[in-house]
Amino acid sequence: MNEGDEGRPAASASQPSVLRYLDLADARPSAVLAVAGGTMGILAPILLFFFADDVLEISHIFALFLITGGSMLAVSMYRYRAWNKSYESARDIVVAESGIHPPITSNWKRHVGTLALIAGYVLGDYDPLLFFLGILVCLGFAFFQEREKQRTRTSHEDLFRGMLQP
Repeated sequence: MNEGDEGRPAASASQPSVLRYLDLADARPSAVLAVAGGTMGILAPILLFFFADDVLEISHIFALFLITGGSMLAVSMYRYRAWNKSYESARDIVVAESGIHPPITSNWKRHVGTLALIAGYVLGDYDPLLFFLGILVCLGFAFFQEREKQRTRTSHEDLFRGMLQP
């Protein structure tokens, strides 16, 4: 991309749309609710199941943890999806106004992770360790996919911050 006379990118978008995009980028929802929901909805019931003497005696507590944790996860996912929808629409507006090409992301990591999970599920019949290996490989590819997405997001935020007039 060519640099302008003042060191800013040559392409430019309207200041209100760039400011709206940057405000949305800074207002990303916290992951605290998702972590708490995952802990309450998944980890706590598993620990209760393993350490309880009589599982039927604590079934109401087990159900309470599942419902509460599931609700927290659902609320967290709803907030993130709403934020992501407005974030992407604001990014698309800035990209359209400035003439910058939209970010190109490859989804091969997501596909390979899904295939590893399916392969782990199928091969889990032979050895249960292969199922957990498939889960770990899937989580690894999901981590790298999210890392690539975060790098793309950060580079575009830096580019759009450079468009703001001093």
